[in-house]
Amino acid sequence: MRLVLIKWRDITSWSGWHDELLKEERDEPEVFYTVGFLARKTKDKVTICDSNPGIGNVTVFPIGCIDSIEYLSVDLPPEVRKYKAPK
Repeated sequence: MRLVLIKWRDITSWSGWHDELLKEERDEPEVFYTVGFLARKTKDKVTICDSNPGIGNVTVFPIGCIDSIEYLSVDLPPEVRKYKAPK
């Protein structure tokens, strides 16, 4: 599995009255970054986990939330590099 950095956006909300946020154009989704091992990528979703070998602590991102996926270069030990995620 490859190590990736995912840049993604999430919903932002404020309670109460906040006209100034719209006037100042601050009504934007929050941007986040998450690192993990790429377990699966389909046309609808990207699934990462925090463990390799093995699949532990899984996070699934809807494709529409993802701004970018960067493949990270890491010198992993041979026993980790040869591991293949289950399909």
